[in-house]
Amino acid sequence: MDEAAAKIAWLPLRAGIGPIARHLGYPTENARLRIIRYVKARRIRMRYRTDEGLLVYATGHGEIDWSDESIELCLDNLIETDLLPAPGRPERLEERARQPADRAIAYLITGYLVEWGDWTPEMIRERERGEIKLGEVICNGLSAWGQRSLQAPLEQIPCNDFRSEMVAMKALPVDPLRLPKVVVRVDRKVGVSPPHRLPDYMGSPWCLIEVDWAGLKPLGARAESEPAPPAEQLPAERRPLIEAEQLYAEGGSEPAARAEESRLELVPAVESNAASPKPKQPAPTKKTKNRTGRRGPKPGAVKRYAPDDRALFPEILRLMSEEQLSLTAATQRLAENERVVGEGTPTSRARRLARLYKAECLRARRPHH
Repeated sequence: MDEAAAKIAWLPLRAGIGPIARHLGYPTENARLRIIRYVKARRIRMRYRTDEGLLVYATGHGEIDWSDESIELCLDNLIETDLLPAPGRPERLEERARQPADRAIAYLITGYLVEWGDWTPEMIRERERGEIKLGEVICNGLSAWGQRSLQAPLEQIPCNDFRSEMVAMKALPVDPLRLPKVVVRVDRKVGVSPPHRLPDYMGSPWCLIEVDWAGLKPLGARAESEPAPPAEQLPAERRPLIEAEQLYAEGGSEPAARAEESRLELVPAVESNAASPKPKQPAPTKKTKNRTGRRGPKPGAVKRYAPDDRALFPEILRLMSEEQLSLTAATQRLAENERVVGEGTPTSRARRLARLYKAECLRARRPHH
């Protein structure tokens, strides 16, 4: 190892996640997604040790166990990407006077200003509700700004552009009791709920929408407090970060605490079952010839991740339409960005998502002959 590489300061992920979350104003899980996203974009260097003790420098792609306690991140890269404050700088990011629409929607859902790329699957499932709510508060007087096109100047958006009457009643809505609503989408564009009524919108095609933070602040959901991860000693030249970590010195990380609780609950149950007498088993019945093959549901019939996968359908459509990606490339990108839940490799999760999208969206659009 050369002298320059030896001088690089490394921060253990388990020690840095707390200060990073505090600096961003994020929950721990959203901060973890930001770190993973930046590592995969090669903006942050990462290394970890194998079971044999070998030190491996990785880019975040491929099979990485992000719960591995040996993972370390380059401290200088964390400061360069504004995930940690530089020495002498404030611990928290400076609040903006205006917040982009995706962060505002996250704030209405969770009470945290989270960028769209750092949303968890649980937040994505609440996306439509947050988009509708932001449109409603702008209609009710929250100041908002946007551009009528990408080349147009930024200007304040009239509240009347978010009234339901701005959607022409060319056809009856699906539910007569629920009129179409003008919403703000997470891509910072004006939209309509339900989406298929967007062509009936009579207002300007606002984009790059942002809202007044002072007016939005009292409207957010109450943020739930979460236990902070344990602190670890940082390099001596990073004294401000040591003080930030001390704020997280009590308690363990939330995932670790939950895993410990589950282990404490499961062990007594196993022991009690072992000590209890075995019930009498009924006499075996004679097998019939027709009863062959494996028991249980047919493989693939139980789609336990289908609700989470369906929540990603709008993002797949956006990637295919705006970035001209194929279905396979779009689902692969979402899987590599840890947006697709479930077990297995990113490729297997991407294939599962693509199969469901093809079955429920693409085939449903094909005309019947």
